[in-house]
Amino acid sequence: MKIVLFATVLAMMLPEAVPEAVPEAVPEAVSVYDQVRHSLDDLGRSDEFPCAAYIFERESRWNPEAVGDRGWSWGLGQRNTKVWGMAPLPWSIPDQVIWFTWYADERYGGWCEAMEGWKHNRHVYGWGWW
Repeated sequence: MKIVLFATVLAMMLPEAVPEAVPEAVPEAVSVYDQVRHSLDDLGRSDEFPCAAYIFERESRWNPEAVGDRGWSWGLGQRNTKVWGMAPLPWSIPDQVIWFTWYADERYGGWCEAMEGWKHNRHVYGWGWW
């Protein structure tokens, strides 16, 4: 209420300083799923999308702001901040895809190998982690 009142008073005092509101077409929101797909396409890794999707679905349910492991892991792939430190905030979806792709490559050799590692851990230990 106070903000609206302030804006109204400001507009009356300085009409040239407050531009007239112009309705703009709001672009359709791009889903997290599509942003991940496009990011992997940009990295030339579109063939690995199903494997990355398998992990992101199970780690965060496609929530780029998901927090797990008592607050120590977060993001689409649940980056462990105790091991890797905090990511820059805000951490965009394309930046998450780049980081988790690096992680999948370094630890497993790629997304599909990471998915197999996740499945193995689920089978052996009773929970998935990668």
